Amino acid sequence: MEKSTLKPFLRKDLDLLFVGLNPAVGSSRNEHYFSVNQAFWSQLYSAGLITKEIDKNMADTYIFGSNIYNFNKWSYGITDLLFEVAESNSIKIKTDLTHAIRLIDTVKKYNPLVVIFLHGRELSECYL
Repeated sequence: MEKSTLKPFLRKDLDLLFVGLNPAVGSSRNEHYFSVNQAFWSQLYSAGLITKEIDKNMADTYIFGSNIYNFNKWSYGITDLLFEVAESNSIKIKTDLTHAIRLIDTVKKYNPLVVIFLHGRELSECYL
């Protein structure tokens, strides 16, 4: 495992906050969320959450850093349950109650309308 270089995209009153388990190694090295594979961005487009197909290499800047391509100009953000460590194999990720408490504090602080968990382990790991 290596230290992550990714910084969460967080601000007050988000419409959607995406929460991952942890940053993937490739995304951390590229310094952009979901920059190794186009699938996440294509799914957002197919679901109607973004209005334009965006290249994976800079998509996080456009989608999480602004709202110009977001449905109804909604404000999206992203963070991870464990954002300090980059690891592509989720089995190697160990979280504890302090990570869950930090996530709960983040949700309270930024007050998103909806929180979307991107990985199946987050809910059980968060003890929610």
